[in-house]
Amino acid sequence: MLRKIGAGIAILLILAVGYGYYYAANLASSIEASLETDGSAATQTTVRAGGVNLSLLPGYGSISSLHVANPPGYSTRTALALDRVDIQLDILTLPGNGTVVAKHVNIVRPHIAYEVKLPGLQSNLQVIQSNIAAYAGGASAPGGLGARKEVIRDLTITGGKVTVIAPMLSGKILVVDLPPLHFTDLGGSTGATPAQLAAQVVDVMTRQAIITGAAAIAKQGISIPAEAGGVLKSLLGN
Repeated sequence: MLRKIGAGIAILLILAVGYGYYYAANLASSIEASLETDGSAATQTTVRAGGVNLSLLPGYGSISSLHVANPPGYSTRTALALDRVDIQLDILTLPGNGTVVAKHVNIVRPHIAYEVKLPGLQSNLQVIQSNIAAYAGGASAPGGLGARKEVIRDLTITGGKVTVIAPMLSGKILVVDLPPLHFTDLGGSTGATPAQLAAQVVDVMTRQAIITGAAAIAKQGISIPAEAGGVLKSLLGN
């Protein structure tokens, strides 16, 4: 009898592990598809993910090789490239229809192209920011993953680089470090839709990249047109 009970428990465990793997694999595929489809719609550029891995039992996941293309009219192909995004989920929030909580998200080694054009000194990152803000606030923005809201309790961004391209640099390309960034409670107390949360994440990252890039231009000691100089001052908060 004990052997039969033990065998039954073993079978249940095998089935549970198999179902968990199947669920995790399908959820990972859904996340990857949502990143590429909703991300492309939000940025109005092409978004590609190298892959999404998710293990439900410990609640750890990762997104590898995420690329966001530049808007039309800018010289470089890629505006944002992430080596890896590490995610720790609160697995107790996954079942049901409530808010999904990510305990920690770490964006590893983002490479951001900050390119500005005259007149107006509008950057590629500002265009992407505007596109995402319009998408997240629009009625057509899908909720994604069953329209459940999401929260990121802790977000860190480490090892980033910003490539600066600007006409006043006369062909010179600057590469500067993006300072480590730390944010808490993205999505607020009640959560946000995936589109809104993505807008917040991209916004905090690109905002700092814009400030870093503008500061790098200002430090070059070059002659900057008055209009461009005014824009740089506003970006730097002067």
